[in-house]
Amino acid sequence: MKKSLTAVAVIAFVLVCLWYLLKVTYVFAVYKVPTDANKPAIKPGDVIYASRLAEPGLNKFLCFQKPGIPLSIFRCVGLPNDVIEIKTGIVYKNGQPLDEPWVWNEYLINKATLNSIIGYVTVNGHDLYTVNDSTASVAISKNDLRELKLNLQRRVTAKDSVNEMISKAYPGTHYNEDNFGPVKIPANSYFVLGDDRHNAADSRYIGFINKDEIKATVINK
Repeated sequence: MKKSLTAVAVIAFVLVCLWYLLKVTYVFAVYKVPTDANKPAIKPGDVIYASRLAEPGLNKFLCFQKPGIPLSIFRCVGLPNDVIEIKTGIVYKNGQPLDEPWVWNEYLINKATLNSIIGYVTVNGHDLYTVNDSTASVAISKNDLRELKLNLQRRVTAKDSVNEMISKAYPGTHYNEDNFGPVKIPANSYFVLGDDRHNAADSRYIGFINKDEIKATVINK
């Protein structure tokens, strides 16, 4: 009996050491997501699995850590040497607009229409902001609008409005979250964006993601 207990303890110790080794080397890692920057694909509280063995690629979620910034997770939309530009909220890669029907962008909605879909908006956790007494702004995707049979006006930041945080990341520029670039992604670097597009401190704000800063690639999203 004593030998059996000793064997169990040894096996448990080996398993714990193996798990720790996998985690610190990012061969396999498990994260509980605290932020909502990638809604609806990744919601706060979601558990994701990631691995250093999975290669970074377009539309994959990358786990990375830049100096002075906590571990972050965003979707890759640009590879080394790609040219990224955002014009009136539409993302272009190498001159071609990206098809992103899942991305949440801001749309203006009158209060009567909002009241008719408030259950849908509440259940799915869409961001809501009051614009004035009769109008609100809702973060919602093209897929949602198609499902709800709504035709809403996009809310975008004016081209002449400068975002100081973005300008700090790209010195000498006058970009904002909806009018950005064009920028060419350096070698061994990537460009990432959050799916909740107006609620994400992504590559627009923190710059390109160097390959050495990538810890792992998400494998279950």
